Amino acid sequence: MSKEQIKGLSIILSIMMIIGLVLMFFSVSIGTYLGDSWASSQPDGYLDNRYEVVIENYINNFVIIGSILFGVGILTGVFTYIKSFSLKGNEDVSEND
Repeated sequence: MSKEQIKGLSIILSIMMIIGLVLMFFSVSIGTYLGDSWASSQPDGYLDNRYEVVIENYINNFVIIGSILFGVGILTGVFTYIKSFSLKGNEDVSEND
């Protein structure tokens, strides 16, 4: 991997991690909004216990998606960090020769 590829990957990973954190921390707000939207779209009305289940499912979905994005960002970031050190080590050896 070249330095440009590592830099581009670092930017993408940072964005992925930020999106993951936003989804995790705002999952309650987003899930409630989507649950309210679902409730207003029901022509016959809705049952309170079904409404609660829908909101809980939306919240859980956003927490899971956010966690996956954040976790993949962290793991790939660690890999990139380690790979950048191996590239620096190779450059130092080639400069000394």
